[in-house]
Amino acid sequence: MAHRATRAGGAPRRRARGAQPRPVLQPRGLPRPQRGDEARDRRAARRFGRLTRTLERVAFGPPADTAREVLALIDSGRIRTDLLGRGDEDLAQLAREVGASAVIDAVNAPPGLVEGTLEAELVRCGIGREHPETGSLMVERDGTLAGQRHIAAAGRVSEGWILGHDTLRRGEHEVIPAWARRVTRAALADPERVHGLPPLRPRKVSWWREMLADGQECARLVETFGSPVNVVNPAPMRDNIGELVRAGAAAGVETKVFFARKANKALVFADEARGMGHGVDVASENELRQVLERGMPGERIICSAAIKSDRLLALAIDNAVVISADSRAEAERIARLATARGAVAKVALLLAPDSRTMPPTRFGERLDAWAEYFRTLRRNLGIVGIHTHLHGYAAADRASALRECMRLVDALAASGHAPAFVEIGGGVPMSYLADEAQWHAYQDAIALQGSGYAEPFTWRSDPLRNTYPYWQEPTRGAWLTEVLSGGVAEALRERGLRLHLEPGRSLVDGCGLTLAKVAFTKTCSDGVPLVGLAMNRTQCRTTSDDFLIDPYLVKRTPPSEEIEAFLVGAYCIEDELILRRKIRFPAGVAPGDLVAIPNTAGYFMRILESASHQIPLAKNVVWPAGRLDDIDVR
Repeated sequence: MAHRATRAGGAPRRRARGAQPRPVLQPRGLPRPQRGDEARDRRAARRFGRLTRTLERVAFGPPADTAREVLALIDSGRIRTDLLGRGDEDLAQLAREVGASAVIDAVNAPPGLVEGTLEAELVRCGIGREHPETGSLMVERDGTLAGQRHIAAAGRVSEGWILGHDTLRRGEHEVIPAWARRVTRAALADPERVHGLPPLRPRKVSWWREMLADGQECARLVETFGSPVNVVNPAPMRDNIGELVRAGAAAGVETKVFFARKANKALVFADEARGMGHGVDVASENELRQVLERGMPGERIICSAAIKSDRLLALAIDNAVVISADSRAEAERIARLATARGAVAKVALLLAPDSRTMPPTRFGERLDAWAEYFRTLRRNLGIVGIHTHLHGYAAADRASALRECMRLVDALAASGHAPAFVEIGGGVPMSYLADEAQWHAYQDAIALQGSGYAEPFTWRSDPLRNTYPYWQEPTRGAWLTEVLSGGVAEALRERGLRLHLEPGRSLVDGCGLTLAKVAFTKTCSDGVPLVGLAMNRTQCRTTSDDFLIDPYLVKRTPPSEEIEAFLVGAYCIEDELILRRKIRFPAGVAPGDLVAIPNTAGYFMRILESASHQIPLAKNVVWPAGRLDDIDVR
């Protein structure tokens, strides 16, 4: 077993110039050390250092288990001992002699400074300091060189006398983690801020800061409405809609925005769109009925449900709602229902772009199919627009789809139809993060983890391959400007066409957060720290693998020891993770604290929410009024 004779490497304390030396408390009966004693101690230290080097070679060896394994490898011929003592010869020649394909330097560095090394050169140049007794490099607890701030060393170079082939510490050495914590804290604008590993700081939204600063009000919301509670504020939606409309106007294109209700069911968002003179996109009978009851005019609603029941279609026809026709067969159904009701149904033909130039889609029909089907006028169907639904966020894809939509407009116009708009669906990009560099650092870190070159920071080393691009550009207005460039805006103007958009996520950017109570802290059976939240993963999840934004902590308990932990939820399954990245709590975390997950209004609150285990769905509370949204009022 290895033994350390004394702790070495720590920097001695320095006395300020001109300060009086402190009196040394000396045990009664013992003589006070003299200057000659210090010189004698240094000589003894050098002799002891030489002794440890001798003992390293002749008195110590590997632990018994390791020794047995080495002997077995020697007996089997896997390890050869006949080359011992030939280390001064040409290694390349020795490798050829034994048929080795690689030579590995497997010799442990001795403790302390070694002549000719980088560390010894640092001492020679006056950057580092050598311990006067042990000959080791003097460092602080986190490996920082004594007297320096931006250079650190770890390992045997900073260790003094070592008896045996290792130190007494059998677990992970603390130097590198301590150094990492210091560097991270120095790099953060707010060292006490809770953050994931690596940090992914959300953009600042003023009303979040105001609300989270009032810990008492946050606690009241959770106590009154349950945990978690979705807090929504429609105010930022006005700027998000305005940004798109202004970008369209700058290109000379009239732009109308239809909020995709599937992104968030809270009725304040539909009300906000109505109040601004824009509309909504609905995907079910309930979504349609609710907005009609709140006074949304039918002509400002588009029904894009993937599955449309007769009841839904009838409700849409009766209220002059535009129906996105997914196929010729669906158009036939709409026509029959309209005929039976003595009405003309308003339809937008859903166009599937050319799969040779864009990824295949299950939505819509090809251009030629629609053009042929409507070569003659159809009774009870009025074509008011062309609709397309694309995956992803690329501006170039939208521009290409718009050009194809306008070719269909031209074909329909030749048959006597008069579409008034082209709608390119959603996929309007937004950016969740404040710092582009942090997003690139995360990409590098997840790649290093996957290749085995970094300590895992995700749950069970999950590679998180399918995630939203949490930082991207251009977004919203700048993105739409790019879509309309290259002659697209001119082509729309020539045909007198409006541009319709159906954003969801990007319209409610900054409009919500999810607040949950800390229920417990514990560890897994393998020692991994956990923080349990009174919520389940479906209350902050989309079809992507994880939510990659740092949470906030509303501290309601006294500060405690720093902890890095995973956030887990209420479902009785092993993989019940709220966030799959490890989260660092610099001031600790305890039951009674609150965790706020920011910017969840776009899909994260509800697209997959489940009442499994008979756990009620989260309530939606409107800020700053502090009242339930009407969607939850019974």
